[in-house]
Amino acid sequence: MRPFRSLGLVALLAVASFVVAQDQPAKRTLKPDDFAKWERLGPVQISPDGHWIASNIFRVEGDPRLEIRNSDGPQRDTLENATRAQFTDDSKWLLFTVSVPRKEAEQMIKQKKRPENSLGARSLVSGDSVNFDSVQSWQIVKGSTKVLIQRYPAEGQEKAGSDFEIFDLADGSTMPIGNVKDYLAHPDGGYVALHTVSAAGNEAVQVVTLSHMGVTTVAWSKDHYSDLAWSKDGDTLAFLDGTKKEGKEGDWNKVVMARGFSTGEFQQATFDPATEKGFPEGDRISNAAGLDVSKDGSSIVFDISQWHDQEKPDPNAEIPGVEIWNTKDVTVMPLQVKTAQQERNRATSCYWQPDGDVFVPFAEKELDNVQVSPDHMWAVAFDPRPYANPVKKNGLEYVDVLAINVRDGSRRTMLKKAVSNAGGIDAMSLSLSPKGQYALTFDGADWVMDELATGKKTNLTMGLGVKFFDREDDHTVPKPPAGGTPVWLKDDAGVVLHGDYDAFLVDPATGKATRLTKGDDNEVRYRLLDAGYHDDGIHAGDPLYFSVFESKTKRSGFSRWTEKDGLQPLVMDDAQLSWAARSKDTDRVLFVYQTYEISPTALLTNLDFAASKAVVRTNTDQKDFLWGHDELVHYKALGKDLEGVLIYPADYQPGKQYPMVTYIYEKLSDWLHRYQTPSNTSPYNAQYFSQSGYFVFMPDIVYRDRQPGVSAVT
Repeated sequence: MRPFRSLGLVALLAVASFVVAQDQPAKRTLKPDDFAKWERLGPVQISPDGHWIASNIFRVEGDPRLEIRNSDGPQRDTLENATRAQFTDDSKWLLFTVSVPRKEAEQMIKQKKRPENSLGARSLVSGDSVNFDSVQSWQIVKGSTKVLIQRYPAEGQEKAGSDFEIFDLADGSTMPIGNVKDYLAHPDGGYVALHTVSAAGNEAVQVVTLSHMGVTTVAWSKDHYSDLAWSKDGDTLAFLDGTKKEGKEGDWNKVVMARGFSTGEFQQATFDPATEKGFPEGDRISNAAGLDVSKDGSSIVFDISQWHDQEKPDPNAEIPGVEIWNTKDVTVMPLQVKTAQQERNRATSCYWQPDGDVFVPFAEKELDNVQVSPDHMWAVAFDPRPYANPVKKNGLEYVDVLAINVRDGSRRTMLKKAVSNAGGIDAMSLSLSPKGQYALTFDGADWVMDELATGKKTNLTMGLGVKFFDREDDHTVPKPPAGGTPVWLKDDAGVVLHGDYDAFLVDPATGKATRLTKGDDNEVRYRLLDAGYHDDGIHAGDPLYFSVFESKTKRSGFSRWTEKDGLQPLVMDDAQLSWAARSKDTDRVLFVYQTYEISPTALLTNLDFAASKAVVRTNTDQKDFLWGHDELVHYKALGKDLEGVLIYPADYQPGKQYPMVTYIYEKLSDWLHRYQTPSNTSPYNAQYFSQSGYFVFMPDIVYRDRQPGVSAVT
């Protein structure tokens, strides 16, 4: 195994230049008036071809800016009030939202005027820009240079929709469409669905085929259309067709499915509850959850709920009344009041397949947290009914976890009496695989896999020699939570399970586990990253990249695992390193480097981390001010070896006495190397204390099992 590379040279140069500057007589500590100009590094992006970097920088007070630079040349630019930057897939354009300056926007709001964003598009080839005023939303169509742009509606005319256009950056052509209320691009970029409203009040659903800009009208009537949804594969579009009924709340909805836009063999099917046998009387199709189209476009999942009468204003609503508490209520009255609307909107999940006219209500409204697989074959849900009780012993609530066959409604109990609150232990440690073949649950010690079709259970982590629970968790629950979140590979080809420190790749078909890392002995934590090899997640055979954190030293970096070479250390340093972005078409990577003394800096490297260069810097004015430093302190308390972070006063002089602020909250020693941005608004801002002449000590807490309050005090 090759040793970690170090970026210490980067830190050394930065600190050296800082120390030289600090010795100059003009240096002083920060004052509250200086805080406003301090910066935070926001999203950093790299173009697909790797040649351009776009980074957002936010000021503590004031407006954001967008910095654009060529990573291989001298071209640079700064755009004020620009955010949400996005490159086109061909790397020739950068698009961004431009907002109204903060002070101007505040003044407009006082005058009851609406601040409106605009859209900017910068050519990375010529440097020219195209600007679009009054843009409420925009989207680049995947795999193309077409941009979907929706303008703001006229004030007071929101129900009439607004102007919409499909603009092609490549040739400047545009297709304007008026009175658009909603739009939705297909995930693969071939189509755009539009919901439009005419001046006469008619509504329409239309589909634009972007290859030739042809328009297909799917629906046109006085009805109200909503909830556009595409299938991930194929060209199936679904939406709701609603009509009003006097005295009723919300629309009477039908589900419409349309497909065949790519073949010219247009098909349409409608689910009408009024004619469907088995549809519950008094219910309607709900708008609350939208529509979920199966990956292949063959079925739709939707919710149905009680169709309530329209509520009439209560003239006595503000008059104090009497609460009647019933001993048989499983929910106490204050909570009933708080959750009344949520309970009123409870819905039953239903499956509909037009081919064969199959309709199945599969998850009744009393169930919680219903998750459905992309192929609409299986669902998992929480059933709190067996444990409903107004008395919550130790504050805990329990559920059974159900596995449900979506297509016929049959079910079985996958996990009994799982804790469902207090940090989401047990039941919330639930992971459904991408294809819906498997579900994982954590039992407080191990990950257990349930094969949904057969009910076969496999303990995936027993006997692997490491602990998979979080040893530092302080929730007052019987069992600790998992140490990390499972990461599934595409098509259920594998799942990476994280222990407290290590990671294992498990084949769900066989249960075989491969140890990817060896950090448990030295308390080195590995966590899987998505290196962006594919748009749809990590594939079997991809190199696996990990963030690395040494718990004892607080050093951090990155490693890579391949089946051929095993685990390879890439880079490690006495700093906080975090993955930022990867260019889609090259091996170029952006990551962020920071320490207490070095403001977050974006560095450009490759997937081998063979060389790095700074491409985005923040807070360059720091060189004009005095600045403290932090160090890791080791000590013993209550018989345990503990750590803490000690931050020095910005004007520290050896031998001089200073007051100290102690900040106690959970485990804070991992904050070593974290840059502390000054702020007037945070009550516990360590930089504010340091600049004011205080030491700041952030000690770790010795946790007594399930007693966080007592642990903090002692």
